Amino acid sequence: MTVKRRLAVRWMTGIAIMGVCAAKAPSSAAGVKVEGRRLPTVVIAYSRAMDSLSSTRGPAAIERLYSLGMQVRDSLLLGEVLDKMDDSTFVAVQRRMRGFWLEREVFEAVVPEASFFLALAKSRGGQGDTAFFAALLSTYGDGGVLPAYAKQLTDEASCTDFGTGELVKAYGTWNQFSVRYPTQYSRWAREEVEQVREELVEGTCACNDSVSVIRELRMFLRRFPGSDLSPSVKKHLEEIERGEHAMRYNCQPG
Repeated sequence: MTVKRRLAVRWMTGIAIMGVCAAKAPSSAAGVKVEGRRLPTVVIAYSRAMDSLSSTRGPAAIERLYSLGMQVRDSLLLGEVLDKMDDSTFVAVQRRMRGFWLEREVFEAVVPEASFFLALAKSRGGQGDTAFFAALLSTYGDGGVLPAYAKQLTDEASCTDFGTGELVKAYGTWNQFSVRYPTQYSRWAREEVEQVREELVEGTCACNDSVSVIRELRMFLRRFPGSDLSPSVKKHLEEIERGEHAMRYNCQPG
């Protein structure tokens, strides 16, 4: 799967789960004039929420702040808004998006910095906030575009690192979070579970050989024998063992 594809999956899954369409989502064209530049309304909303949180003490609505930031992500990636900004506007948006990393040189991305939000959650949030951002940091590192179970091959291409146990670990992390905190960060937890599911049962680009893929799938079945996903993983494993799946091993771009 390419880096662009992974980002698109995360973004489009979020859009589908929210039920967002152009008429309902914050308009990427709408904006507020700041310092002579028209900045997207959602960026201003996030910046103001962050300023408000920074100027107060005590418990804070971390999920609401994060949700605003992810609305910025969705808005800026819709219709290549990020790519079409002039340089000065892009810099102005970057400055107002504390806690997020913005990229548009190689591919378009608006990525949360997990360590930033984890520190915020520990100091101002609750157990669910802390658990969510600990899981995010475990899966992506700090501001990482690719999860721990993927390896970057080129600027735009990546492969799935089967055999390391990272896919199984990610599934366990996000499944456990969803069970413990079913009403918190549910949209994004579902995104992560869905992305792992796709790699486990539909992945076609393995970084290493067939042995690594078989090892990861067997590892999953041993750890989660009662999971709703297990029958699909078992079927996929059997296809791999029979050589009947279009999996590319030692996968390279092109």
